[in-house]
Amino acid sequence: MEGKGITLHKILKEFKMPVLVDNRNWRKKVPIVDKYFNLIEKEISQFPKEKGVIVDPSIVENANCAVCNEVNFRQMFIKKGFYYACCRSCGHIYVKNPLKETTILQLYQYSDADNVYIEVQENEVVSKPGNIYHYLK
Repeated sequence: MEGKGITLHKILKEFKMPVLVDNRNWRKKVPIVDKYFNLIEKEISQFPKEKGVIVDPSIVENANCAVCNEVNFRQMFIKKGFYYACCRSCGHIYVKNPLKETTILQLYQYSDADNVYIEVQENEVVSKPGNIYHYLK
């Protein structure tokens, strides 16, 4: 994000009004996006889960609040095997069972979804000027 002298702060200063993105029918407009999300879903579904949560310590770690390091939290929801928690001290919402760095690196090394993501970013609809994704490249 900091590359080429572009920072998020500079990007946001360009926008005087809220950025409104019309993502209706996005998967129909850009079929490669649909392929990307399907591959992500497939990769995530392969992680073993207990009661819907990924708990294998070789895959995920147990995290405290990233803002205040508090261990006291309340459950918000579970999505795709990840446990979303709300810190009782500062209110920060975070993933309680994030993937370990080694798991992430292995996914990048062998991920079909990662290769498709590159195609998504190179897609002319995604990268056209005026699209928020164009500015974030």
